[in-house]
Amino acid sequence: MSDRSQLSSPRKAVLASSPREAALAWFVRLHSGDASRDDHAAFALWADAAPEHRQEYARLDQVWEDLEHLPDPRPAQRRRRLHRRALAGAALCTLALGIAAGPLTGPFGPLPLGDGVGYAAATGQIRSVPLPDGSRLVLEAGSRAVVTYSPDRRHVELREGRVQAVVATDPARPFEVTSAGLTARALGTAYTVEQRQDATIVAVQESTVEVRRDGQPPQRLTAGQRLTASAAGMTVDRASAADTAWQNGHMVFEDVALADVIAGLNRWRPGTVLLLGPDLAARRVSGVFDTASPDAILAALTATLGLRQTRLPGGVVLLRQG
Repeated sequence: MSDRSQLSSPRKAVLASSPREAALAWFVRLHSGDASRDDHAAFALWADAAPEHRQEYARLDQVWEDLEHLPDPRPAQRRRRLHRRALAGAALCTLALGIAAGPLTGPFGPLPLGDGVGYAAATGQIRSVPLPDGSRLVLEAGSRAVVTYSPDRRHVELREGRVQAVVATDPARPFEVTSAGLTARALGTAYTVEQRQDATIVAVQESTVEVRRDGQPPQRLTAGQRLTASAAGMTVDRASAADTAWQNGHMVFEDVALADVIAGLNRWRPGTVLLLGPDLAARRVSGVFDTASPDAILAALTATLGLRQTRLPGGVVLLRQG
């Protein structure tokens, strides 16, 4: 089959699709930049065939307009000059068409790793990685990290999500976890590092960790302490069950921005939940949720916060104020 016939596949696929799935196939095709006159003519015939066809397509058009107001979901240090609507629209179309990479189980391939080895935890699954020196790295669902060992250094770069490092003692080789310009160094300890959209959080379960960030004095944390590093600076408070509850099947949030709650939920739920509206992401949330029931978490958030869901194929859910 030629590339051209593959691109024109909506005209064939819609015959066996629901109106919603067919509308999405046409929407992606007509916004691809490669739609022909024949495609537009075939779409017009499909749209005129039943009222629900036009209704489903109009619904997607409204979603496309709403994506203009979608906050950029990427951490600030990784953002490029890319229009939010282009970013969100590309993600929406890709997910809805079912184009998704399988879980990464080894080196990341196209990512620039240098001498490191990449590890990732699949959506909804915790991954425990034994390291060569006897240390252990535990990745929360949907998290990614790159591990690099050298004769004088053990280094973990957290690229997404959250990890716990259980560190074997080796005074000659400090163990470091870096995230968003922050470095958490330990000689022998257990601690977690979480990368959120606008902050990095380090919580110590055992022993001592030294946290450094350029331009700021180092902070020494002991067991039971947690440091939050954001654009406003670094603050230290008491650690809580929220820092390790994910290992026991729970998500615990204590006055956390809804944007970070949804980012955590997306690590446990197939598909993607997106927030629409400039003020929604900043709403504060507290609660304890079961990671085994991500859709129940979504339902609870929707009901409690008075939100409205729009569900699309591919597990995509749009949330807006009700």
